[in-house]
Amino acid sequence: MLVTGANRGVGSVFVDALLARGASKVYAAARDMTALPLTAAVPVQLDITDPDSVRRAAAQCGDVTVLINNAGVARGGSLLVDDDDAGRSEMEVNYFGTLAMIRAFAPVLGANGGGAIVNVLSVLAWLSMPPVAGYCASKAAEMSLTNSVRVELAAQGTHVLAVHSAVIDTDMGKPMTGPKVSPEFVVGLALDGLVAGDHEVLVDDTTRGVRAALSADLGAIYPEAAATAPVETAPVASSPGVPRLEPGSLEQAGAFVSAAGLVVDAVSSTRFEGHIDVGPDHHTPWGIVHGGVYATAIESAASIAASAAVRDQEMVAVGLTNTTHFLRSITAGRANVVAEALNQGRTQQLWQVDVRDDRGRLLAHGEVRLQNLAAS
Repeated sequence: MLVTGANRGVGSVFVDALLARGASKVYAAARDMTALPLTAAVPVQLDITDPDSVRRAAAQCGDVTVLINNAGVARGGSLLVDDDDAGRSEMEVNYFGTLAMIRAFAPVLGANGGGAIVNVLSVLAWLSMPPVAGYCASKAAEMSLTNSVRVELAAQGTHVLAVHSAVIDTDMGKPMTGPKVSPEFVVGLALDGLVAGDHEVLVDDTTRGVRAALSADLGAIYPEAAATAPVETAPVASSPGVPRLEPGSLEQAGAFVSAAGLVVDAVSSTRFEGHIDVGPDHHTPWGIVHGGVYATAIESAASIAASAAVRDQEMVAVGLTNTTHFLRSITAGRANVVAEALNQGRTQQLWQVDVRDDRGRLLAHGEVRLQNLAAS
C-alpha cells in the first residue's frame, strides 16, 4: 500500500491506521523525507508533480495493491484576482499530480490482481467558495478524473473510492472556522468504505447535505447568486416530447423526501433514475436500513416521473397505492432507484420501481398506482 502526502495530517494517519489494521507493507511517500514520522512504514521520496519522481516511485514500489492519493494543496484566493500561480499550483498537484500517480500505478495494480485506488477529495468538489475558488476547481476536476478512471480501470479489476469531507482538523484546515472532523475519523470511514467496496464515502453531515442538494435549484446552494436579478430573454421552447422540469419543484419533493436523501439523477415521462447514499442516519434501532427509506424512494420516484408525464396538461400525479417488497437488508452504501412506467392512462398511471445496490442486487421492489389530478 502506498500513501502520498504521508508526512502530516490525513496522510500520516492513513499510514498509522493501515499498519494498525495489519497491512504487511506500507509505503509512506512525501517530497521531504525528513518530515516523515518514524514508523514501520517504508519511506519513499516522491513529488507527484515531477514525472521522473513518479516513475521512480512506481518502479520502486512494484508490489503496491492499494494507492491512496492524499497529497494536495490549497492556496486560496478569488478567481477574479490576477494570481495565476495559486490556481496553477493547485491544479498541478490536486489534478495533474493525482492523474500522474494513477497512470504510473495502474499497470502495477493490474499486475497485482487489480487492487484499489483511494482519492481523497472534498465537499468542495461539489461546492464552490470564492475564497478558495482555485482549490474548488481543482477538486472538481479531480472528482471528474476519479469517475473516469473508475470506469476505465474496472476492466482490470481495480476498485476506485472517492472520499469527500468538509473541514478536517489538520494544518490545511486551521484557517477555516466552524465544525471540523478529525483525520482519524476520516481515515477510519475511508478504510471501512474500502473494505465494503463503496464508491463514495461521505464523511460528515455538511458533505451529505451538499451532495443531496445537487438535484435542487442552485439557489439552495448559492443563495447569493439567487438574489441577483434575472436577465430578460425571449422564452425558450422545450424540445418536443421531452417534459421540462422546473428546478426546485418536483425534484425537491418536500422535506420528507429530502430527509430520506433521495437524489434525482435523470427523469423523463417514462423513466426515473436516482439514488440514496444510505448510512447510519437511515438505520432502524437494530442497525439496518429502515424499510421506510425504500418505500419513500419508490413512491417518490414514481410520483416525480408520473407528474412529469402530465406536466404539459397542467396536472400532477398523486399516489393511490404503494406496494413495496423488502428483499435484502444492508447497512450502508448506494441504493440506486429506477422507476419505469407500466401503464399511463388518461386518469391513472401504474409504475414499477427497483432499488438496487451498486452490485446490481435487488434491495426492494415496488409498484405504485397514481391518480392524475389538476394542479392547483
